[in-house]
Amino acid sequence: MAYQQGGYGGAQVPQESTGPQYCLKYTGELHSNPQIEISFITNLLKRGVQVAASQPFYWGYIDKPEEGQMFLAFLMPQAPGVPQDGIRYLEKDVKYPIPSGPDTEVEVIEVKHGYIPGVDQIAQRARRVYRLLRGGHPNLMLIHYSRGPAVQVSPHLLNVPVRQYPLRPLNEPPVIPLAPQQSAHAASRAPGPAQPPVPAPAARQAHAQLQVQNAELEARERARIMAANSAIRLPEPDYDDEDESTTHISARSLALMRFKRNHALMNEVFNNAAKLETPPASSLDPAGGFKKDEIDAAAAKLEKEIEALQARTDTRRAGRKALDDETMAVDEVPVV
Repeated sequence: MAYQQGGYGGAQVPQESTGPQYCLKYTGELHSNPQIEISFITNLLKRGVQVAASQPFYWGYIDKPEEGQMFLAFLMPQAPGVPQDGIRYLEKDVKYPIPSGPDTEVEVIEVKHGYIPGVDQIAQRARRVYRLLRGGHPNLMLIHYSRGPAVQVSPHLLNVPVRQYPLRPLNEPPVIPLAPQQSAHAASRAPGPAQPPVPAPAARQAHAQLQVQNAELEARERARIMAANSAIRLPEPDYDDEDESTTHISARSLALMRFKRNHALMNEVFNNAAKLETPPASSLDPAGGFKKDEIDAAAAKLEKEIEALQARTDTRRAGRKALDDETMAVDEVPVV
């Protein structure tokens, strides 16, 4: 019996969860809402059946959820019960049906007075699990967290953990729960309830059988994938033989063609250069284009012109000197 201060007497007895540690969850977006209506729940669970038949669900934990959070989970038959969520509850689950239409019946599993050990000082967390008994799939559940009436938690229970931490990493592949081809494969990977210890020989035998079963399942899966891949044939490229204007040339062939063309061109250049004749020595004389007699005559003519210019310069210079002398003589005559 759970104890509630202020309304109930006796000692608080925390309820131990017997549900699986993890479950198959839909990872699509579900908006948080502290309060949800029964019509919303019914529609979501009905649509969830179609989702579970076409979209993958992922193995994961529900741990310390916030108020208003919702999870769409699929529980395997060999792992019944509500998944553990890291919350300790001080009372037992209460189960009751809610009619929702002529062909629909919703079952509610409700528990209140929950708290997170080491985090909460009072127990006011509530959890409601909804599933369709009629009009849906019984293993598809909507888990909703909200706030309920608050009670004080006994000090000796505040820090008692409800599950072991850290949580083990999960590397299981996703599963489409309601897909016929994956039902057996998902069932082999689902977490089952706790079992009593098995003697060592029996444990080894069970482990060997499990390995054989897993190997058979994986072999069937690989065979199915290979058969599906072999059935898919890529279409052959359709080449039009009539269209000869397009030629497919590889990069290597194009480079080789250019190399041969350049080699032939340079070979022709060097061959022509080697065949050129050497010019005669007379053509290499710098003065080969002039005659010595003409040069001498031109030089004599230039010398005569230079001498004539020199004589004219001397005559001018003498006349200018005589004029300067006369000017000086006039300046020296005294004035009467």
